Amino acid sequence: MTSKYFRFVIGAGLCSLVLFCLSSLSWAQDITMAGRTVPPKVDSPLKFTGAGSCNQAKCHGHKSKPRANEYTTWAKAEVHSAGYSVLFEEDSQKIGKDFGLKGKPEESKECTVCHTLSIEDKPDLKGEKYDVNEGVTCELCHGPAEQYLEPHAKPYEPKGVTGDELTAKRAERHDQSVKQGMWNAKDPRTRLETCVFCHYQINGNMVKAGHPSLKFEMGYFQKTMPVHWEETPDKGEGFPAKMMAASQAISLRESLLSLKGAAKAKLEKGLLQDGFNQAQSHGNVLRVLSGIGIADIKAIESGLKDLSKSLGDAGALASKAEKLAGQAESLLNKMLQAKYDAGQVGKIVKALASDSHFTSSPSREDAIQAFMIVDGLSVDPDEPMLAAIDELYFGLFAEEKGQEPPAYDAKVFGQNLAAVATLVK
Repeated sequence: MTSKYFRFVIGAGLCSLVLFCLSSLSWAQDITMAGRTVPPKVDSPLKFTGAGSCNQAKCHGHKSKPRANEYTTWAKAEVHSAGYSVLFEEDSQKIGKDFGLKGKPEESKECTVCHTLSIEDKPDLKGEKYDVNEGVTCELCHGPAEQYLEPHAKPYEPKGVTGDELTAKRAERHDQSVKQGMWNAKDPRTRLETCVFCHYQINGNMVKAGHPSLKFEMGYFQKTMPVHWEETPDKGEGFPAKMMAASQAISLRESLLSLKGAAKAKLEKGLLQDGFNQAQSHGNVLRVLSGIGIADIKAIESGLKDLSKSLGDAGALASKAEKLAGQAESLLNKMLQAKYDAGQVGKIVKALASDSHFTSSPSREDAIQAFMIVDGLSVDPDEPMLAAIDELYFGLFAEEKGQEPPAYDAKVFGQNLAAVATLVK
């Protein structure tokens, strides 16, 4: 097994306990999109037509042709496609039982809300080819296809058209599809919100029952997924830096909201500490970004410091976490509106790998974020850089399936991270 394969597994939020597991568990009894406007999820009145409506060879079901093999890539190589079937496996059943689910995982809203397109209780939204067994399918990221499916399938690229004219034609078609119900995954905000809705909603008690504790960093996730999209030139060369910075801000927001929920549920202090550590790891990364002029996070830093003093007071912790999540939301908006350039990618990696906190006393949460950022932003690394990234990886995760991860050594990780800084070009 190659390190690349295992990075893909970890990147998808998996562990040896539950291979191919992408679950999330909201803190709320009734899991809804209440209070969230992006993405619309199943609150839309449009029907979900099912992945089977996208799999024609002339559409997205071609065996290998780029821009025509998206369904094939998803079905054969994407862990999301196994999101529902994994709920039937022995490990998942045990986690559900230990967590105290009243029913089976495959029938429980707490699990199906993120393991599949969960509209079993909404028959009016089911299209002809809807199939709950498809798992995390096309329409969970791209929206219900009832209105855009047929127009979207019609040819629109005139023969011989290339360059800017072809790009414009594709953009025109995309805009038309968005007007007909497609969710605009080209938009950074929509893309981020779609992912964190599941990847950052884990309940501490679920982790205690055996569910993997999911981590998130957008650039890393996109790099480790089998690619079925292309980033168009209009996004600019600084787009990776933009997505990384915004990913940290939205992850801080979500980790704080999860901490608020944990405090309200009066979970044990150890779980509250874990939740705080996760939020703090994003704060530490944002501090590094602030140091190179990408954001001003003095208020966030002060808020996290104050928050750490309330771990013994659930009421105060919940209130402060909610307030700070609002500040993280404001920071996210600023991150998305800021200007970025290609040179900032190398600056981010070098700054992070040179930062005294990350090279001397990083928590394991800090280390995981640092690894994912370095790997996610390192496009086509040379052999020395790839070897250095491997050292970071194997200091955090098991080399083989079924093995226990190594004991985390902050000093060794810091030294390996510092080595990365010397290789940044």
